Amino acid sequence: MLTRRDSKEGKKVPHVQCPCWEVGAPRSFPAFLRSLAPLFPDNAVLYFEGGDTTPEIRSYLEARKAEEKFKIPGGTIWPSPETFHMPLTGANLEGLAALLEKKLVPDVCEHVHVYSGTVVLLQWYDASAGDPILISKGIPEERVKVFCDALHVAYRESTVK
Repeated sequence: MLTRRDSKEGKKVPHVQCPCWEVGAPRSFPAFLRSLAPLFPDNAVLYFEGGDTTPEIRSYLEARKAEEKFKIPGGTIWPSPETFHMPLTGANLEGLAALLEKKLVPDVCEHVHVYSGTVVLLQWYDASAGDPILISKGIPEERVKVFCDALHVAYRESTVK
């Protein structure tokens, strides 16, 4: 398992396993959201951490809370950030994308993950800074290519540890 750091207790924290797909950062966060649903399984959950969450966006995310939550290692140490877990469905993603376009919020989150059960399928630390996205090799390359084509970004196989 890829671990960029250990927890304070010395336990390994979960990340996307390597080798993985490394994807360039998209220019539009709403377009990123709209492209996610076909990439992942039906039971996937979208996780947001930190960022500029307006009351309307917070309300939207809280109204769609995932029932089961997997502990994602925090990317922000201080101050303690808000986190949201939302089922990754086309309707949820479209609604959030439309809300973000309407509100023109530049940095809705600092870190983004997608997980299914206890498996992290996507990790995007420092999303607002334009860092690359890592996607599990468990996601077929054909789906990754469609995702990247829709966002006009490149991808490559990565062995980053």
